[in-house]
Formats: sequence, C-alpha cells, structure tokens
Amino acid sequence: METIAIQNIKGGVGKTTTTVHLAAGILEQEPKARVLIIDLDQQASIKSYFRLKLKDSDSDVFDFVISGSEYRSCLQTVQIGSNNKCKFDVMLSSKKLAEAEVRLTAFPRREETLRLRFEEQHIENDYDYILFDCPPTLNLLTYNALLMSKHLIIPCGMDYLSVVGVQTITENISMVEKYFKTRPNIIGVLPTFYDKRTSISDVVIGELRKGAGSLFPILDPIRIDTKLKNAQIRKLTVFEYDTDARSSEDYRKFSKRVLDSIASFNKQKTKRTATVADSDQRRPEATA
Repeated sequence: METIAIQNIKGGVGKTTTTVHLAAGILEQEPKARVLIIDLDQQASIKSYFRLKLKDSDSDVFDFVISGSEYRSCLQTVQIGSNNKCKFDVMLSSKKLAEAEVRLTAFPRREETLRLRFEEQHIENDYDYILFDCPPTLNLLTYNALLMSKHLIIPCGMDYLSVVGVQTITENISMVEKYFKTRPNIIGVLPTFYDKRTSISDVVIGELRKGAGSLFPILDPIRIDTKLKNAQIRKLTVFEYDTDARSSEDYRKFSKRVLDSIASFNKQKTKRTATVADSDQRRPEATA
C-alpha cells in the first residue's frame, strides 16, 4: 500500500484538484488499482468537487479518526472515466472535523492516531494507493498524515506566499524526522496555475529551484487552463472533459512521474534492505 500526502500550508494552491487528478491519473495507468482519497480538510473540498452528500446520520473522516468507526461505513464511491469504467473511494470531511484538533490533544500518541486506526482495521490489505488531501495548516491532522504517508507532494501556486508555504512544510518534515525518526519521501514540489505569459510564474519557479531544487525535485508545472475549471463545474476530471487539454497532458505526465518515483523509491529501499541483510550474514559471530 502506497500512502501519499498532498500538502502545503498555503490555501488555494490546487491541493484538492491535484489529489483528484492523481487518483484519476493512477487509474488511467493502472485500471485495476484500488484507490482511496481521505479528505482531512474541514472545508470538505472533495465533497464539493463531486457534489457528494453527507446526511447527518452518515459517518465521515471525523468518526473514523476520533471515534474509531469502521472505515467502510465512512466511504463513498466516485465513478470516473468513459462509461464510468473506473472508480475510487473517498472518505469525506465535514465541519465536524473542526473539533478534531481539540479531541486529539487528549489522545495518547495523538500524532499517530491515524496510523493506529489503519493498523486496527487492517486497511493496508484493501487499497493499493491512499491519498491524503491535507488541510492548509500545520495541525495535528497534518502531522498524522505526514507520519502515515510514505510519500509527499507539495503543490505550489505562482505567488510568493505559496513558496513560503513550501519552505515551512519542509522545515516541519525535518522536525517530524527528529522526533519520530521517520519522514516521507518528498516526490517533489508541483507548480500549479503556471502561466507562461506572466513573468511572475518564471520568478516563482526560479525561487523554488534556488531554495529547494537541491533538496528535492521541482516537478513539471500544471499550466493554467480554463478547461480544468469547466471540468470541475461538471463534476468531472479534466481527463473526462477534454482528454487533449493541456491540463490533461500535464496531470497525466505528473501522475506518471509520481508512479515512477514510487517505483524507484521502493527499488532503492529493497536494495538497501538486501545490502543490510547481506552485511549481517557476513558479520563474524562475536566470541564469548
């Protein structure tokens, strides 16, 4: 099971759009993949994107994280693709999630609650990819997602505050590593709303490369495209709305880059594990 957090502490950078299109892009390349999106933002943007409904009696991500509700009771399914051939599951958010921060402070191992819920219910057996649409803030839910995720993608809009958000989240990754001895593999920063007609886009890309390019990749940008907005209005991914749109091309390329990065990371991890095992076997036994 591959777990991927999509995070920037700056809002309005395209986190939800990126999450949705990464899920759809994975299914384009791996049609049999089992994909789940978990919305950890109280703004409930995944619900808004697909115009999904949550009745008062329905369970959501709050009930799963805070109350330990059975995860299947918290899911809805989204059908995508031509003739709705592909689908992924979503665990929706609601305004109830605003209470989560207060409730979590009283939990033991509060930063690991999400991971513990997964272990309790053996969710790793049911999905190949789980994507976390994170809130634009560094709260306990964000830290839960970072500790749960093997990989991290940082969308960044074409403005200075988005660049600051990238810097802040990377600093907190270092803090997570210091105190919890683990960190997600940073797949890269994804520039969004890129417009080659404006100089600010190139300035922001330059700042990203100067500040973070030596630490992790700056991915190919997602170009600004009105067809992306038109797709959202119709509750569609841009792949469905116009498969030849420039944003379709960009998100398709991005999804492939993510899958290639995950494959490369796992290959290197396997190689390191084998090297350590081989070293242990060759180590002479200690004499009494």
